[in-house]
Amino acid sequence: MHPYLEARWPQGHVLGWENAFSNQARDLLLAVAATPSADEPAPRFSPDFADGLALQRVLEAIIASDAADGATVTL
Repeated sequence: MHPYLEARWPQGHVLGWENAFSNQARDLLLAVAATPSADEPAPRFSPDFADGLALQRVLEAIIASDAADGATVTL
């Protein structure tokens, strides 16, 4: 089962752009509440500085591509 399914609308209803924010908030709260130990696995998603930098590079490429009339931008 999808991890976000329990908090969503019944089957047949579409999820929109705004749902990404509630998904993000859910992940944040679960990560804060988690107390990993030697017996428990690490949280499902644990971004670090390198992940943030990679994301920023993608976002900058999107902006550059749009500014260049849709030209391809190499990362």
